[in-house]
Amino acid sequence: MRRFAMVMTVAALLVPGSLAQDTAPASAPATQPAAAEWPEPGTTAPDFALPNLLDENHAEVSLSGLLEDNEFAVVIWNSITCPYCVPYDDMLPGLATQYADHGVAFVGINSNVTEDPSDITAHLGDAGFNFPVLRDEGNAIADEYGASVTPEVYIVDSSMSLRYHGRINDSPRNPSAAQNHDLINALDALVAGEEPPVAVTNARGCTIKRVDM
Repeated sequence: MRRFAMVMTVAALLVPGSLAQDTAPASAPATQPAAAEWPEPGTTAPDFALPNLLDENHAEVSLSGLLEDNEFAVVIWNSITCPYCVPYDDMLPGLATQYADHGVAFVGINSNVTEDPSDITAHLGDAGFNFPVLRDEGNAIADEYGASVTPEVYIVDSSMSLRYHGRINDSPRNPSAAQNHDLINALDALVAGEEPPVAVTNARGCTIKRVDM
């Protein structure tokens, strides 16, 4: 876990200046740094335990807890206002259902200080989200993971090892037009006992709005 955090700290120092902006123009989404600057597959992922906004009691959900009953967890940084994230609202619940029988749990994390928890709950409830979406107050977990944009995805296996990091697909504004289905390809390979065909991709989206911005 220390190694993961150290690499993420270095990566954070290398983030381009555009990622520090409060907004990303629709025509010019923020992107992660080059893939080589991010943790390699096999790095240990930090655990977390955060309140689930889609649970009426806001019960905490932990990564390690999800992986007690599943082989893999898909961790997705979420936003209810980003035009590169919201288009996936129709797609993600179906993916979560499709892969649940293959030992894959989905979990979202919202770290945006600009988005109100009650608005997040209402939006995702209306969108039919069927997996936990957690509130990362103070963006502490986003900082640990080095998450930069929404949406941004990490696949972690039951040994807490990072297996995939990057985008959902190559068409965030219009997912149905995607040509490269990177998350699906990675999951299909992993549940078959194989390595993802591409383990690291660059996510495109809106910058996570941190408390120190």
